[in-house]
Amino acid sequence: MSRRKQIIDRILYDPGFRSLFTGMEDELARLAADPGCPCNSKIIDRVDHRLAGLANEGSINNEWRVIDCHISELEGLLAKHHRHGRRNFAIARDGDMVVCVLNETIEGE
Repeated sequence: MSRRKQIIDRILYDPGFRSLFTGMEDELARLAADPGCPCNSKIIDRVDHRLAGLANEGSINNEWRVIDCHISELEGLLAKHHRHGRRNFAIARDGDMVVCVLNETIEGE
């Protein structure tokens, strides 16, 4: 499915998506009234341009952290560094020593 078709479908069927485009309500209503009209290409281009701007705002940050410690200390250190958000991690162990690499995805900072 082409990008233009995806944008048109989202505008027609997703009210949450339409709410991202305040100030364009009249144009989106014209597009919804006749989605196949070639006269709507400028509206679709404006929506696509604004979507690109929203994606580049940087509302999601990744924070990397490496913890190198004894295995008995790991739980306390993970609790100490806990933040709300999604967290991915990898752990490697050699005897009683542990290396943990954390990637925390923090939204809105």
